[in-house]
Amino acid sequence: MLKIFDEKMNGFLFTIILPLLLFAMSYYGFESSYTRLKTAERPPDYLFSSVYAYRVIPNYLSLYLTGVGEYVIDHYLTFFRKFLLKNGTAFYHSLFFVLYFLVFDKVLKVKPIVLLQSILSVIIRTYYQFKNAVN
Repeated sequence: MLKIFDEKMNGFLFTIILPLLLFAMSYYGFESSYTRLKTAERPPDYLFSSVYAYRVIPNYLSLYLTGVGEYVIDHYLTFFRKFLLKNGTAFYHSLFFVLYFLVFDKVLKVKPIVLLQSILSVIIRTYYQFKNAVN
């Protein structure tokens, strides 16, 4: 029974959640208020000053990823280069590429039975709290 439920949950994740996640990420990434990031060739200078200065490692990681993104676009995706650069810079694409795979990794690590148990425990706990509050 557990194996069947896990298979159903994985099917649900891949047929419903994953397409919605991909659609939301593409819409949020390409049609959002990130237009300054979309047109920036390099990470903006404000990332290295003021309140963002404490994020030293992610800032330098974004510089490294921009270099890697430019290298991949120039050497491996030359046939796709015009389309990619029309829709954003190498910095922009490398940023959302990494964010996409972080979210995708979290989706794949979901353990359906643990998720269901936690949801049911919250529902049962809330029910008993409500029942005790009424009495």
